[in-house]
Amino acid sequence: MHDEKMSRRSCLQIAAVTSLTASLAKAEEKANDLPRIKKAVKFHMIKEEMSVLDKFKLLKDVGLDGTEIHVTSKADRNEVRRAIDRTGVVVHGFLNSDKPDLIHAIDSAKYYGGSSVLVVAGRVDASHAYDEVYRQQQSRIRKTRHQGVQPCKTDE
Repeated sequence: MHDEKMSRRSCLQIAAVTSLTASLAKAEEKANDLPRIKKAVKFHMIKEEMSVLDKFKLLKDVGLDGTEIHVTSKADRNEVRRAIDRTGVVVHGFLNSDKPDLIHAIDSAKYYGGSSVLVVAGRVDASHAYDEVYRQQQSRIRKTRHQGVQPCKTDE
């Protein structure tokens, strides 16, 4: 048995490691209490020729939690609903872009169990002034209020 004295440096190193270990344990504990960030992709990003169900299985297999479907999607809505039920992969949102039929987008989001509809203001260019495009979309959004829609942001 050696009777060596511990150096000041060794003592400080051990104290630092002990303190760091305790801090990391607390940080990990806190991180487990935070909501998990969920991952998703747009449905039309899957370019392979596959059935709707197989696309949903692929999403699940690669570790994604959900998808968003665009208003122009050719996917059969009943097939999508069945794929949601079979895989647990959700359609959390519906992409409407700048299409005028917001009611269809809202109804589709509700059917899929989604909680959002993405509305893009529209094209602004030499033929379409920003103010004009903005007013048109605001008008469309206001017409949907009877559907129980609560816009995230609106200027009134």
